[in-house]
Amino acid sequence: MRKVVVACLVFLVVPAGAVAQGGNCDANFHIVHELGGSGELYDIEFSAPNDGWAVGFDYANDENGVATLSHGPQERPWMVHFDHDSFESITPPHESGIQLASVEVIASNDIYAAGYRFIPRRRAETVVFHWDGIAWARMETPSPGMRAYLKGVVAVAPTDIWTVGHFSRRGEYGSRTLVLHFDGTEWERFRAPSPARFSTLNAVGTASQRQVWAVGGKGTSRPLVLRWNGTEWRNVQVPRRIGGTFEALDVVARNELWASGRHIVRYADRQWRLSKTPDLRGSETYFDVAVAGGEVWSVGHRFVLRPNETVIPLAVHRSGGEWRRASFEGDRYGHVDGVALDSTGAAWAIGGTFDPAGPDVGDVIEKACSS
Repeated sequence: MRKVVVACLVFLVVPAGAVAQGGNCDANFHIVHELGGSGELYDIEFSAPNDGWAVGFDYANDENGVATLSHGPQERPWMVHFDHDSFESITPPHESGIQLASVEVIASNDIYAAGYRFIPRRRAETVVFHWDGIAWARMETPSPGMRAYLKGVVAVAPTDIWTVGHFSRRGEYGSRTLVLHFDGTEWERFRAPSPARFSTLNAVGTASQRQVWAVGGKGTSRPLVLRWNGTEWRNVQVPRRIGGTFEALDVVARNELWASGRHIVRYADRQWRLSKTPDLRGSETYFDVAVAGGEVWSVGHRFVLRPNETVIPLAVHRSGGEWRRASFEGDRYGHVDGVALDSTGAAWAIGGTFDPAGPDVGDVIEKACSS
């Protein structure tokens, strides 16, 4: 398979002196890096305790954030490589109109980032980048229909990669699930169920080669869960009491996973169980979930009406079977889009923070530890 190879371009390196509250690590989140920027980071992963990657998008030559009012060709992929002391933004040149939604780290020199690119005539095409330790290279991927989007990526092995999303055909009112697979040579589209007019996949995870899970939604009111059994993708039924779209999942073991969206849900022993998180008010959305060693972290935002109609960052932590709400450094508005656990068990989150009465702080990387 041919790759379109591009050189890496380092836009910003922040020295250790710019780290905020880097030494704090308790059960609440503290800002480690203030990235600024006019875009947004969506996903985060680690190859080592102090070697992380986050991906999303920002806007080229848009310091005042004017372009944030509309999506289109001014967007560029945003890859952030960071440790506890500094970070660098590495973006391929001459690639515009791109949003990256998910990152999968196999090794420090083997990383995949998946998303989509807006192209003329109100179309969109799939995008996958690969990092070989030196440069990001865009790969050739199938893009069915008029608009195709990738939202999640996972590696079973270096030559066994899955990415999921959805696509729409010209003139079609609706969407269909999209599943692509990389065998080390080329990307291929796999058939997957689309049980509703609007069928979307937002995340993918795995416990073994013969068991890969993907989650999303049927419209906005019902979750969609698919499972790869080594031969085909099959629809997995979810009880009617569980509503909303699943935004993320983390597969813990064979036939055991956690999913998040309107609720945080555990699937084990062939049963779905809703988690009773603290102060559940029905206005939360959990955009990501991460599980390791019996510890569960989930992040997102909550809508609030007073004093301003906006959102505030949200994080919950389950330890010893008990849930508690984690707080964030400072009294602020904002959202958290991704969370990942490093090999020490520390939780790292990415999101945006702002002040309705003042200038935006921008994107941040935060850290919390199990109590």
